[in-house]
Amino acid sequence: MEFTLATFNTYWLFDNEAPLQRWGAKLPDGGIEEKIDLIAQKIIAIGPNGADIVALQEVEGAVVLELLMAKLGELGSPLRYWWSSETLDPYTGQNVAVISRFPATTSPVIPTAPRFDSRGFPRA
Repeated sequence: MEFTLATFNTYWLFDNEAPLQRWGAKLPDGGIEEKIDLIAQKIIAIGPNGADIVALQEVEGAVVLELLMAKLGELGSPLRYWWSSETLDPYTGQNVAVISRFPATTSPVIPTAPRFDSRGFPRA
């Protein structure tokens, strides 16, 4: 089976609500709705058939992914499934996510405990 894979750095797709409110300064003037719309438009514009799977970087998690998936649905995107990581970033709280037209057939692999020292660097 052939599929198209894309990757997209969302540049801080956060909703400016606690607990990660400090990153909201990176939102455009229109707030989270404008940013969701811009990202959805870019995902749709990937190509004539779009991407089958899109990896997203710098996302807050479920709260913003649900907004993004709703917007993609409004735009007629076939991307229906999503998964967001549990953050292991002790400073920013950034996550990664995958959105797909296919349901997952395996479970994501996530370390069971944070692997960072008190300064936020990976432990050896």
